[in-house]
Amino acid sequence: MKQISGDDLEKLINKTFLQINNKYAIYDDILLKDIKKILLYKFKKINKSKKTEKKKRNQKEYNLFVKKYYKTINTDISQNEKFKNCAEIWHSMSKEEKDIYHNEAQLLKNSNEKAENIIKPKPKTKRKPSAYNNYYKKMSKELSKTKPHNITLMRHISNNWNSLSKDEKEKYIN
Repeated sequence: MKQISGDDLEKLINKTFLQINNKYAIYDDILLKDIKKILLYKFKKINKSKKTEKKKRNQKEYNLFVKKYYKTINTDISQNEKFKNCAEIWHSMSKEEKDIYHNEAQLLKNSNEKAENIIKPKPKTKRKPSAYNNYYKKMSKELSKTKPHNITLMRHISNNWNSLSKDEKEKYIN
């Protein structure tokens, strides 16, 4: 399955959303929003699972040596023989020669750690609910017993909020 770009993903979600809406003739706005959220979640989850970014592992000194030396070995022999030759040469090398690869591995490790620190997102801080949010919570609990929870309830609460005086709104601000 091929990777889907962000724009194509949005188009696919909207198309699927419209097909569901047309087939079942859903008129409840909250239900429609929930369906769209589910579609977004599912499609993005599928899209992410195909594109798993693996964390780069730090290369060891021996791996760096093999990477460089392997290219210079005769191409007529098998891979097994090539790796055996690399191992023999590595074991016969002096400590000073191996230190070159050790230093290179340390540099790569440090650069990978710096890159990871740059990429890490900052943790999100939760904002305090606004006065309207506090009012909405209180009113929706009271009104949900008498009215169905849909767009009309939201409009009713919004209109009530707009008609409140500053003194009444002050309760919810504090």
